[in-house]
Amino acid sequence: MAVDLRPIKDVITKRLLVSQSAQLFDPLGWLAPVIIVAKIFIQELWKLNFSWDDTLPEEARHRWIKYYKDLPRLSATKVATVQTVPLPRLELCASVLLSRLVAHLQIQLRFNAALHLWSDSMNTLHWISAVPTRWMTYVANRVSEIQTIVPSAIWHHVPGANNAADCASRGLSACELSQFSLWWNGPPWLKRQEEWPSSLLGPPENTVAKEERRVTVNVAVRVNEPCDLPSRYSSLDKLLRISKTSTLIKLTPLFDGQLLCVRGRLKHSLLTYDEKHPLILPPESILTTLIIHDCYLRCLHGGVQRTLGTLRQSYWILRGRNLVRSLIHRCIPCVRNRGNTQQQLMSDLSSIRITPSERAFMNTGVDYAGPINVRTSKGRVHHSHKAWICIFVCCASRSVHLELVFVERCLVTMV
Repeated sequence: MAVDLRPIKDVITKRLLVSQSAQLFDPLGWLAPVIIVAKIFIQELWKLNFSWDDTLPEEARHRWIKYYKDLPRLSATKVATVQTVPLPRLELCASVLLSRLVAHLQIQLRFNAALHLWSDSMNTLHWISAVPTRWMTYVANRVSEIQTIVPSAIWHHVPGANNAADCASRGLSACELSQFSLWWNGPPWLKRQEEWPSSLLGPPENTVAKEERRVTVNVAVRVNEPCDLPSRYSSLDKLLRISKTSTLIKLTPLFDGQLLCVRGRLKHSLLTYDEKHPLILPPESILTTLIIHDCYLRCLHGGVQRTLGTLRQSYWILRGRNLVRSLIHRCIPCVRNRGNTQQQLMSDLSSIRITPSERAFMNTGVDYAGPINVRTSKGRVHHSHKAWICIFVCCASRSVHLELVFVERCLVTMV
């Protein structure tokens, strides 16, 4: 490898620094630990809000000159965003990049060997080992992508001291990189699978729990409290007057030990017990709604009166007519059937129907009615004959003339 450097100018600006950094071409990523230093340095200048042509401070100038002059010792990384992102999330993003790279190599090289991927982040491994829906949106989207593009990958934990990619995110000088064996050869145990670190995950850290999706469940508890109706009124007369206005009083309810039924006046009829004393149902109950809906379906969408009549054979629902009408109003098939149909647009009347003629039946319409049986004479021996009524209608005055037509005449006329 060779590096051709241009002379360093006396005035170093951010524009010059970015230009010189862009000249570091490393498509295979072998020089990533050195190039990442330049990227981090440029990011620091952005945070300090330097303009493009501002001269760099003396400390920053000497720092860049030292880095630039060290490049001849050399014979694609990615920096974190300027916005503050938690370190565990950045480590998860690194695993996403690794998964994309491996998936691309699988397609290009066409190999189906077992995949063993490594990460030095326990948080990332805990996230990847669980279903994506368990985590918050940020983590869930990236875990879902990893599990989708490399579904057969086996993930392992590598200690930070043995992570060869660690220097690509922290940076090294050109001199240090040339002597850094971990970057060029990887950890010594990598080629011997029996010496690999244990794949068992330790207990999750607090960061893992922070990204777990919270499920909120609302529970409503109904407490059966004693009836406080008498305590709402100051006198017995008011209490009795209110009780008399109840809708149940009009039904003369009958309590059979478990249920409240309508007493009615059909005690001595031949009807069944349920028909004599239908069960009283409250209008606001969900069970009442279900019973109405079931009866409405059994009646084949038969309308308010039919549904209500069928219901009252076994139940008496307070304000039942309103409930049935409301259910039918919300029934989608019935709404579609009640829709207004298109009316055929009638054509204009012909001139002979609206223009007065000199005399009646000048323009006539003809039609037949029948057949009918006609007897020409009285007596038992005479048989009836089949006949038709010929109707003549004047097109202008709407006058009608009737003629009796027998079979022979009718056939001749129709021919």
